[in-house]
Amino acid sequence: MVTDGVERVENITKMLNRVNYTLRRGFDTTEISAQLPESERLVKNLHNNVLTNPRFLNIRSLNALQVILLEMEQTHHRWQQSLSTYSRAVTDMSGEINNILNDTVLERLPKDPGLQSLYVNQLSQLNRKWLQADTANRNSLLRLGLLQNRVAMNYIAITDMLDEVDFKLKNAQRHIWSREENDLWSARPGL
Repeated sequence: MVTDGVERVENITKMLNRVNYTLRRGFDTTEISAQLPESERLVKNLHNNVLTNPRFLNIRSLNALQVILLEMEQTHHRWQQSLSTYSRAVTDMSGEINNILNDTVLERLPKDPGLQSLYVNQLSQLNRKWLQADTANRNSLLRLGLLQNRVAMNYIAITDMLDEVDFKLKNAQRHIWSREENDLWSARPGL
């Protein structure tokens, strides 16, 4: 029984050390964090200055805009996948951290008074590590969630603009083949 408790405390300590190390090191979101503000500005500028200005909307500019938006869509999709993977990892760690609260082995104190004080001391250290891991985990979930939200909002704006560009391209291409004048042989002689 005593060895079960000591083993369990050691295993939980190892797990909390691993979680704390991973959360302290963090997840590599530097590329996303660095490039997202510029991407958000570009999306806003493209929407406000290009899509709403009919002067810029010839077929060549629409094709160029479509290429830019498709590249941005791919980049944002890749970011969403990375952030989703990180979020799942942090959520899994959260589950591991919370499982400690339900561990009944930790509630059993050894009967020997000398072992009790050592065990209580270990539990006290374990509690500090648990609080550290829980706080870091919550902060990581919050940061990842906020970043995911910003990427998702920008991704939605990009796909909306792509839909608009596709529509305008189809209309422009359809108008290219429409008649501007009657057939030459149908023309009335001029006065």
